[in-house]
Amino acid sequence: MLSLTESPFQRPIRFPFTLEQQKDHSDGLSFSSLNEEKHCLSNRLFHFTKEKILQLKSKINEEIGTTKISSLQALLTHIWSYVICFKQFDPQDEVFNRVMIGVGPRLVPPLPEYYFGNAIVSCMVKMKVGELLEEGGLSRHFLEIKAI
Repeated sequence: MLSLTESPFQRPIRFPFTLEQQKDHSDGLSFSSLNEEKHCLSNRLFHFTKEKILQLKSKINEEIGTTKISSLQALLTHIWSYVICFKQFDPQDEVFNRVMIGVGPRLVPPLPEYYFGNAIVSCMVKMKVGELLEEGGLSRHFLEIKAI
């Protein structure tokens, strides 16, 4: 078993926050190195600073003219778009993102006071790869989630 210091993979994985960073790979990761690492992405730990999350939120809020996006929504939208980007799908392919929505407070009649657990519904967001990855795609993805 390899220790973290012996790992052959560059840590941490850095998600580009702009299209320019993605194109020039200024963070030292290339598509080829990411493709070589894709088999272990299910076991990776990602760290997003508070400042980067605020940048994501403000970018999406500015594009859609609102302040309604949460940190979690901004982060999940960002991660999903880059997962799709690095899988290198055709721009005309449709991709699906399953979103879990808490419905407990929205139920009529409401759940009993003694109800223990989560009340959730699974929903799908469908978009074309090209729409998601073009400029403003993060905002469109967020709006699709909000429309559910």
